[in-house]
Amino acid sequence: MTVLKKISIFSGILALLLMVGLFFFVFNPLGLGPEPATVLSAEFFGNPVQDLSELELLVDGKEAFNEIFAAIDSAESSVYIQTYIWKDDDTGQAVVAKLKAAADRGVRVTVSKDMLGTFFEQGYRSRQEGC
Repeated sequence: MTVLKKISIFSGILALLLMVGLFFFVFNPLGLGPEPATVLSAEFFGNPVQDLSELELLVDGKEAFNEIFAAIDSAESSVYIQTYIWKDDDTGQAVVAKLKAAADRGVRVTVSKDMLGTFFEQGYRSRQEGC
C-alpha cells in the first residue's frame, strides 16, 4: 500500500470521527442532563398561564439574580436550572452556594447546562487565562 493511499484512508477515518463527534456535540443524543419534561410534570407544559398580571420584567442582572436567589432560598421541594453558560465568577459562585444550601435542606437540585454554551464558555475561559 502506498504512502498516499495510507494518508487518504487515515484522513477519511479522521473526517468520519470528527463528523460523529460533531453530531454528538450538537444534537446530544445521549441525553446528558435531564430534559425539562422529566423534571416538570406534563401538567406544567399543558396549562398555559391565563393571568399575566403578576408578571414582572427584570431589567438587569442584579435584579434578576436577586429574584433567583430568593426563589432558591424559598424552595421547599425542588429547584431546576437550565442555563446556556455558567461562568465561574462571583455571581456563578453565589448561585452554587445557594444551590448547595438548598440541597442541604433536602431540596432536590437539578442543573442542566447547554453543551454548545459550554463550548463557548471554554473559549471565554481560555481567553481570560491568556490575559
